[in-house]
Formats: sequence, C-alpha cells, structure tokens
Amino acid sequence: MTDEIASFEGLEIETREYEEDDLEKAFLVIAATDDEKTNRAVSEEARQRRIFCNVVDRPELCSFIVPSIVERGPIKVAISTGGLSPALSRRLRHVIGKTIGDEYVALAAVLGKVRPLVRSQPGTADEHKRVFELLIDSELIEAIRAGNRGMAEDILFQALGQRIDLSEVIPWA
Repeated sequence: MTDEIASFEGLEIETREYEEDDLEKAFLVIAATDDEKTNRAVSEEARQRRIFCNVVDRPELCSFIVPSIVERGPIKVAISTGGLSPALSRRLRHVIGKTIGDEYVALAAVLGKVRPLVRSQPGTADEHKRVFELLIDSELIEAIRAGNRGMAEDILFQALGQRIDLSEVIPWA
C-alpha cells in the first residue's frame, strides 16, 4: 500500500490475513497479494456477494480492470490491455502522454467555449458534429501551438461566421 493511500481520511488499515466474510460490507475490493489461494478466495467471495473485484495481474479473476490514465486538464485517456500486460499499458501511457501537449488542453478549452454557440445554431446534431470535426481538422491546433491568437480567431470566424474572443480562454504568449 502506498503512503498516499494509507493517508486517506477515514481509511482503516488492518495488517492481517484475509478471512472469509471480510467483504461483508464492501462495495469494491482489490486483491494484490502474492498468494494465489488468497487472491482466488477474495475473487470468489466478491463474485458471490456481487462486489466489484480486481485481482492484480489476473484478469480472469476480475469483474473490472484498472486502466492506465493519461490526464491533461480536461482530457483523460484510459489505456488498457485487458489485464494482459500492465507493463505495456504503462508504456503506452508514457507514449500517448508525450503526444498530448498543452496545445490539446487549449484546443479543448476553445472547443468548449464555442460549443454552446454551435449547438444553438440551426441544424442537425450531425451538422453540428461536422463543424467540430472541421475545427479539429483545421489549422486551429497549429495556431494554438504557435501562440497565434489572431489566426485562431480567424479560423473560428471562417467556420462559425462569428468573431470569438479567445483572449481569456488561453494564456497567449
């Protein structure tokens, strides 16, 4: 158990062997022992009690898996190998994490700002979706990456037919 988890308020830690009925009041359990028999017993009790259970590195004993997460502001990407290789999940998290830079956080902020405007325009949901796809596929990300607010606002104007002030959305250089 990590020091961070051990410091959670309201958490009671008991260092002892697993006993049947330990899960009586549980909602979720993670079995992370180095003992196969114990892990199987925890999984079986959880299954009988219909409790969410994750047995670390044993997907066949799990009712849920814990993905690796890349988090950048409002952007969250979950990566999983279905429990087959946590090491590969961690590697992919690192690779994907390097790909998602601050410019994507800023792009999310810009798209969040224009979303109510796009949704208020006449048109179907599919037409609104195409507007967002057009913006995502445009040079908007490059304008943001370059810190070129004028170019970003021009791209939005061309797509939306309305001037959008981005001065408070992104900290421009």
